[in-house]
Amino acid sequence: MNKDNAWVIICGNYINALNIVNSLRHIGWKGKIVCLKDRENELVLVDLIKDLCEVWVIDITSPSDILIELAKRIPEDDAKFIFFTDERFMSAFQLDMSSPTVKNASFFIGSESHLETILDRGSFYKFLHDNNLASVPVTISSSEDPWERFGERFFLRFNASYKETVDTPTNKIITSREQLDKFEHYLKSIGLTRADWSYQELLSTDSKDNVSICGWHDADDQNYFATHKILQHPRKLGNGDVCEIIDPPVGLIDMTSNILKALDFAGPFEMEYVYDTKLKKYKIIELNPRLWMQHSLIEKITDYELVRRYIGEKPIKPPDNDTNYVGMRWVNVYYAMFRILMLDIRVFRYLFGVSVKVPPIGICLRWIPRYLLRKAGYGGLK
Repeated sequence: MNKDNAWVIICGNYINALNIVNSLRHIGWKGKIVCLKDRENELVLVDLIKDLCEVWVIDITSPSDILIELAKRIPEDDAKFIFFTDERFMSAFQLDMSSPTVKNASFFIGSESHLETILDRGSFYKFLHDNNLASVPVTISSSEDPWERFGERFFLRFNASYKETVDTPTNKIITSREQLDKFEHYLKSIGLTRADWSYQELLSTDSKDNVSICGWHDADDQNYFATHKILQHPRKLGNGDVCEIIDPPVGLIDMTSNILKALDFAGPFEMEYVYDTKLKKYKIIELNPRLWMQHSLIEKITDYELVRRYIGEKPIKPPDNDTNYVGMRWVNVYYAMFRILMLDIRVFRYLFGVSVKVPPIGICLRWIPRYLLRKAGYGGLK
C-alpha cells in the first residue's frame, strides 16, 4: 500500500485525537489526516492544530450516518485507516461491510464476534462471570432497590458510554434518596430510561486503586503495561489527569490476557480495574477497545508502537514491558492549568517533572481563554 495516498480518519477531536495526530507525524506519516467533529460553530481542540490535520464537520444523528458522510468525501478505492477515540461508531463499521467507506478500510473494533458484549457493561460482566475469567462489581438492575442491597452509598453506572451518538452523563456516587430522585429525573429529561443504567457496589475511590492494564493485543503479539491514576477529576471517580506506569499488581496481566483471548480481541485496549478494599482484590470495571486518552505515554516509550501497528507497520523496537519505565507519568496539561487556577499546588510536581505532557502548553494557553469565553456565553472552545 502506498501510504502517501492513504487517508487517516480520526473519529474524534479531543486530547485522544491530538495524541493520534502527533504520533502519526512522529513516525513520518505522509498521507492525509482528518479529524471529525459535529459542531460547525464551536471550536474544538484539534481546530488549533489545522497545520497538522484537516478538521471536517459531519452532520450525524445515528452511528451509521458516519459511513454515508465519509463515502461522500473519500473515493471508494482509496486506502483508509479509521481510528476511534470512543465507541460511538464501532457498531456501524461492524454491521455495514458493504459501505464504500469500509471498502479498502483498516480499523480495529476490538472483536467483531464480541463487540456488543464489550460495549454493554452488563453483557461484559456476565461474560466474565459465566466464563470464570474475573471478578466484577456487584451490580443490580435499576428496577431493584439499591438501598436494600447496598445500604447508604452506591454507584449509579451507565450500561454503555453512548446512546446512539450522544454520550451518557458521568457515573455518579449516590448517598441519599433525594439525590437519586433528582439525578434520575434529570436522566429521564434528556431521553434516557431505566434500561440505560444500573446500580453497583461502591469500590475504592482512591485514585491509586484505579489500575489500567493497557497496550496492544492480537493473536500474534501482546505488549501490556500497567498504569494507575494519581490525580483524577472528578476527585473520587473521574478521568485521570495524572497517570503513572507501575509494576503490575499480581495476577492482572494474566487475567487481562485470558479475557482478551476469550474475546478473540485484536487491537489497542485499556482494561480498567478498581480495588475492592473489603475482599482485597481487583475487580474489572470496563474494557475500552480502542486507543485511550493516556495512550501517548505508552507511545513515547515504545517508539509509537500502537499507531505503527494500527497502520500495519511493525514496531521499530521490540516490545518492552519491563520495569525500566515504572514511575514515568502522563499529565493532562489542560486540566493541570485549571488545578493551578483553583490553587491546587499538588500538580506542580507532575507538570514540571519528567513526564509526557499533553496537550502542549502552547496549545493550552490558546485553548483556555476560548473555553472560558464559551462558558461565559461568548462562544469558544470545547
